[in-house]
Amino acid sequence: MKKLINFLLLPLLTACGGVTNNSNSNKITDPMLASKDFFFSGDYVYYADAAVLTDCATGITLPIAQTGDNLNAERRYTALPGPEMLPCYAIMEGYLQPKAGHGEGYPLELVITRFGQFDTLRHCNPKQRLAGRYIDKLADTTSQQITLELHDDYTYKMTTHDVPANSYGITEGHWGRLSESVVVFMVPNSADALATVNWEGPELVLSENSAFIKVK
Repeated sequence: MKKLINFLLLPLLTACGGVTNNSNSNKITDPMLASKDFFFSGDYVYYADAAVLTDCATGITLPIAQTGDNLNAERRYTALPGPEMLPCYAIMEGYLQPKAGHGEGYPLELVITRFGQFDTLRHCNPKQRLAGRYIDKLADTTSQQITLELHDDYTYKMTTHDVPANSYGITEGHWGRLSESVVVFMVPNSADALATVNWEGPELVLSENSAFIKVK
């Protein structure tokens, strides 16, 4: 049984106001399987010949591809006041792709399609990391138990346990962020499903009858 349901898309707002969604501009087929760019935020660092982003949503340090809007990000980073090669919080749009060359480290790289802006007053909060294990706190646990796992490679796994029948159903797919507080789930053979983030949990709210609270 699929618990995911569709929402009306909320206005795409960010804390810095520098990024807007551009869902039809770039077709992504591998690995995130979506026809939209995604929102990323994290601590950006540019070294002599490479840049990385420590992703707030997963905690993973993503290498950044030397294509797209990364040159714009590099130029704006080097223009920041203060010492060089210090992390600076940034927001941007982009997508993940297999890293060229298959070298050491994380196997995916971030392609920046639209850089937003830097914010020298912010940093990632590990307590608000989205990757992890969730349970549906509104489900009737005597009849069904639902767990949701968001993995740091932006895949997810939802497991539904039918308690009376002692049977299990599994839905797997990809997830991403459309804005700082809107998460999209790409559901196989179905429409995308949206959730808003309550950062106090963090908690993923799909509807008034479905809310997943992070437990790990």
